[in-house]
Amino acid sequence: MTLQNQMITTSEFSALTGIPVRKIAQWLRQGRLDGVKQAGKWMINRDEIEKASSPEAAAGETPVASAAGYSISEFSAMTYLTAKGVSLWLKQGLLTGSQDDAGAWRIDAANLEARHVKRLLRS
Repeated sequence: MTLQNQMITTSEFSALTGIPVRKIAQWLRQGRLDGVKQAGKWMINRDEIEKASSPEAAAGETPVASAAGYSISEFSAMTYLTAKGVSLWLKQGLLTGSQDDAGAWRIDAANLEARHVKRLLRS
């Protein structure tokens, strides 16, 4: 595998780790993750996934999505949407996620990169 094939975008990194792209970009700027900018976009070596998944990286960073995503209350706390609004957006298809056997929703971390959601993120 060539070096080029080992490099992934911040969106791909987010999908693999569940860490929001905003947080990944912040870590890249701070030097907590190693990456390079190519044509104005961050590219990260796949080996950095282990570094980002370590307990040291997660210390003080909340919330970090599990592989299953965010709960409605976690997603609501990260955005200016209420829990009722998050539920409504799920039903309308404006957010993607899945329900477990008990009916609890898990919202996909990739939703944080959608244009209509980005503008609602809390700082």
